[in-house]
Amino acid sequence: MASVLQSGRERTTKGTSMKDIRIRKRVAVIGGGRAGRKALEEAREVGRLIARAGAVLVCGGLGGVMEAAALGAHEEGGLTIGILPGNNPSDANPSIDVPVATGLGYSIPTSEFIRL
Repeated sequence: MASVLQSGRERTTKGTSMKDIRIRKRVAVIGGGRAGRKALEEAREVGRLIARAGAVLVCGGLGGVMEAAALGAHEEGGLTIGILPGNNPSDANPSIDVPVATGLGYSIPTSEFIRL
């Protein structure tokens, strides 16, 4: 049985092997750090739908639309990955299972993006 580390504790992904996780579809959700109630509700539902479809949700990992989507996915037992702009994985919102601290900041210069 595979597990993922979430905020210092492991959450089991029942019946899912690491190979299964690696081959699952990934769906990225991008949105504002500040959003109205309707946008947040819709993002949360999108997250739920992504998880129900068995896909992995990838987002910025902080607040707003991306936090709402991650919450929806998390509520459905989905796996969430947050690509963080800073160096500290603990900056991720509580619904992120796998925080990726990049240290790249909030914008990636074109030359950096091309080298990735």
